Amino acid sequence: MVKRGYSAFLALVLMMCYVLLPSLSDIRAEAESGTVTVNLMTGQGNAMTNFYILNSVLSSADGVNELNVVLPKGGVYYIGTTGRALRIKSNTTIDLNGSTLIRSGNMLSQNLFQNCDNYGNKDAGGYSLTKNITIMNGRIDGAGNSSAAGNVNLLNFGHASDIDLISLELMNVRQGHLIELSGCENVRITGCTFSGFYGTPTGGNEAVQIDISKYSWNGAYAFDNTPSRNVTVSGCTFKDFPSGVGNHHSLNGGYHCSNITISGNSFINSKKYALPGAAIKCYGFDNCNVQNNTVRGYYSDGVRVNGGSANIISNSINTLGAEDSSGVYLTYANSYLYSQYTPSNKAKECITSGRIDGNSITGYRHHGVSVNGTSVITSVASNKIFSGKGSGVYVTYSKVTSGINGNTVSGCSRADADNLGHGIHCTSTSTVKKMTQNNITGCSGWGMLNYAKLTGMIVTANNLIGNSLGSQKISGTGTVNTDRAPNNVTGLRVTGRTSTSVKLSWTKSSNTTYYNIFRADPGSSSYVLVCKCTSTSFTDSRLRPGMKYKYAVCAVKNINGTEITSTGKTEISVTTNS
Repeated sequence: MVKRGYSAFLALVLMMCYVLLPSLSDIRAEAESGTVTVNLMTGQGNAMTNFYILNSVLSSADGVNELNVVLPKGGVYYIGTTGRALRIKSNTTIDLNGSTLIRSGNMLSQNLFQNCDNYGNKDAGGYSLTKNITIMNGRIDGAGNSSAAGNVNLLNFGHASDIDLISLELMNVRQGHLIELSGCENVRITGCTFSGFYGTPTGGNEAVQIDISKYSWNGAYAFDNTPSRNVTVSGCTFKDFPSGVGNHHSLNGGYHCSNITISGNSFINSKKYALPGAAIKCYGFDNCNVQNNTVRGYYSDGVRVNGGSANIISNSINTLGAEDSSGVYLTYANSYLYSQYTPSNKAKECITSGRIDGNSITGYRHHGVSVNGTSVITSVASNKIFSGKGSGVYVTYSKVTSGINGNTVSGCSRADADNLGHGIHCTSTSTVKKMTQNNITGCSGWGMLNYAKLTGMIVTANNLIGNSLGSQKISGTGTVNTDRAPNNVTGLRVTGRTSTSVKLSWTKSSNTTYYNIFRADPGSSSYVLVCKCTSTSFTDSRLRPGMKYKYAVCAVKNINGTEITSTGKTEISVTTNS
């Protein structure tokens, strides 16, 4: 139900447009029934009229009962204003129904949509201001290309919970964000497209900003340091924006945004901004998960993490040779507004945990993976890092508690006089538990330049090939084992056979602890481990007569519980006697 009266001006306009606008009583009746089908008017000259239509419907909601607002299908409608945004109450769904809304007139200096309480106010803190808002299925154009456009956001939500933004195309803002979340929880942004930045990047221009309700950071809502939490951005596309999703603020003292998931998105930036940002920026996020994203564009970093904790898993990152770019960059956070340069010395919060695993990284011009700023993470593992300038993996003033393991690094070239393009570079200020089974080839620097403080055992069982300065250079104290992986098994042959058994033998391999024997049964191409043998022969019994079996043998070096296997399996097929 309507809680506040309309101004005399609004009443006059409504009377003038009574043929086109639904009456207030009709709006109330439709709102109370749960669904309002809004009839908007085409043409830029009807922008103010369209604002009054939508505002009448949204204001008619009581914030308790569900309101579903449906636009005409597939139209293009301009929205103006007398000086305020369209405010959405609780339990409201806006279905754009394939239509396009375009900011116009005074709306160019306003957010298009904001949330409010049941009385139209925005004063409440915490997550209690508004709940259950959905906007879906259409395009919202901020007209940021207009010379009259202000430095404002397009959709702005604060102190709200349970927001769904689904299948939207959000575009064209000047200096602002397409979506701003300030102290919001349980937000899902799904299947949306973001594009169209106008102005000059400052290092703080994310298409989607996930933020804290701090004074001066978002002036539309109450300031009580409420962080955003439980936010998911998935299946979205970000085009030609200085940064895609994240934030550029960090507030010390435990005010951290948390449980942020950024997954399955595509980040594309063809513009060479003088001051680009990272595609994904996680500043002071706790339990942030960045996974299965594709980054291809001129970004300062593919993923940048400043403080908090984050897992960077199975992303594909290509920064296209952007100046000083890293694929993944980890460092500490200050309490400051980030402007792409090192801030003044303030209290800092460091990265406390995380993994960088299974990523594909190329096109960097600083480091593929950089772990810096007294970070503590678990692992840098199973990444493919290739064809970039600078080191593939660089660790300084930080700890990697599990290790740098199973990475493939190739084609690292010299970036400058101080960054010679090492495969893996750990400085004397770093602590790394172990490094195993990394395959490093074709780097202009050392394959492995390791001055890390050794804690317990570091295993460097790597394939280090074709590096101009040498395969590895290691310094420090502790136990270091530089054994390479065992050679492939040779001389595999059948030395005995019955109708129910097969005996295999092979030549003894050097640098080997034992052998893994695998068998593929008749009609199957899948191997199953059947024995770990310390001898150079194996008899397999209880087979079936007249059947063809396939065997594979590989050599294994076991160092402190870590298996280092030969690069290939030696195979043989044999048929039992009938």
